[in-house]
Amino acid sequence: MRPSRGVARHVAALWACAWLLVPGGLRAQAVRGHLAEQVDAVFAEYDRTDHPGASVVVVRDGRVIHMDGYGMADLDQAIAVTGSSVFDIASVSKHFTAFAITTLAQRGLLSLDDPIDRWMPEIPTHGQRVTVRHLLHHVSGIRDWVELFAVAGWRFDDVITVPDVFILAEHQAALNFAPGSAYAYSNTGYNILAEIVARASDASFRDWMQREVFGPLGMSHTHIHDTYNEVVPRRARSYGPDASGDWEILVNNTSAVGSSSVFTTAEDFAKWLANFDHPEVGDDVLTRMLARGVLTTGDTIPYASGLGIGSYRGLRTISHGGSWRGYRSHLLRFPDEKLTVAVFANFSTFRSGETAQRVADVFLEGRIEPRADEEGGANGSSSFFEERDPEPTSISGDALRKYEGTYFSDELGTFYSIAREDDGLAAHHRINPSSTMTYLGEDTFVMPGVRGRQTLSFFREGDQVVGYRLAGRRFRGIVFRRVPEG
Repeated sequence: MRPSRGVARHVAALWACAWLLVPGGLRAQAVRGHLAEQVDAVFAEYDRTDHPGASVVVVRDGRVIHMDGYGMADLDQAIAVTGSSVFDIASVSKHFTAFAITTLAQRGLLSLDDPIDRWMPEIPTHGQRVTVRHLLHHVSGIRDWVELFAVAGWRFDDVITVPDVFILAEHQAALNFAPGSAYAYSNTGYNILAEIVARASDASFRDWMQREVFGPLGMSHTHIHDTYNEVVPRRARSYGPDASGDWEILVNNTSAVGSSSVFTTAEDFAKWLANFDHPEVGDDVLTRMLARGVLTTGDTIPYASGLGIGSYRGLRTISHGGSWRGYRSHLLRFPDEKLTVAVFANFSTFRSGETAQRVADVFLEGRIEPRADEEGGANGSSSFFEERDPEPTSISGDALRKYEGTYFSDELGTFYSIAREDDGLAAHHRINPSSTMTYLGEDTFVMPGVRGRQTLSFFREGDQVVGYRLAGRRFRGIVFRRVPEG
């Protein structure tokens, strides 16, 4: 058993009692004890003193019906996870950003149909009308910074700030696609939204959220982490497995406000979840946020404003996942049941979406359909323009030589060298590990990337290869031009 297990259980019980002082409470307490054992079983494999951990909170109709912590918040200091452990909830942060934007729109301080250059003229839109609404639904065509930073040679334990993101965005020569024509998840879009909140409200995004949400709801241990080296008491450290399977610290020097970087606890987050059932802030706003995005084709997508709309075992769901460094999080709400599950973890192998579903199963037994092979709902991680892996094609060694050379991208400010390696080609970078390239035919290769395969489409002037366009899961069309020899 982990240290402080009794304390964590006692804290959870006190919270439950505070929220459940209702007639028949003794009977409810007995049932809750049985359910708590089932939830404990979901987290049993992590509930050790040598393993990072997770916290869970379950809210029904505005009341906490279960909250607990499992495993360790800090392996160095032997500190256990409890309901007061602070986690970076990663992309689950996005619906707070959407809440702020929608609130300001409701107050007439901005319009969802404002072109973003009204607020941020420094972000290029290349002659196309990109609106605030496009950003909310990830249909703007603005490229996602996470993959691009990786291609450019940034490491994810580098200091990464919103100004860094904006500098990258300012150097992009094109959008992924015409605004509104497709869906591609973009953290950059949500960083822009947070800055629009600041400019429209004349307050920093952190101060606005504190004044309008965290303060009024009594979320005293929640903040927008806009300073990467800020001291955060009771912070859960971030971990991942090393090559030998032991735990190592995954340093988190990121302050990507808007797309991520809400730091909170299960205790505080319960107050926000209760606000969905019995709103103290943003009644109409919370409803408006559930309107799903619509493409220019008329097709409706399952992503609303910082939240995915779907279903699970026959019940409607509102959800979003989060993943950054070792932090994993998931929000899963069943609006018709007025039941919400949130899980936060501090290790990279934690399956947050699946775990939230297993916890929900415990509290929805008898009201959900048998488990199906496929369940709907956007968790914030997909892209509608992903393609199936094509079959590789053979190519002679002589034909490969025409692609060898050094290539530079003005948009990313980085070089790649493409050279023969064994029977094929490999892309070499001064920081990134070499990537083996697979030929698909017609001047096209694929290679591994940070979010799956990346595609290199070479182009020519006459018979001479002069460059290539790079595409990944959340970006298209990054141009690399061949550097003349000598």
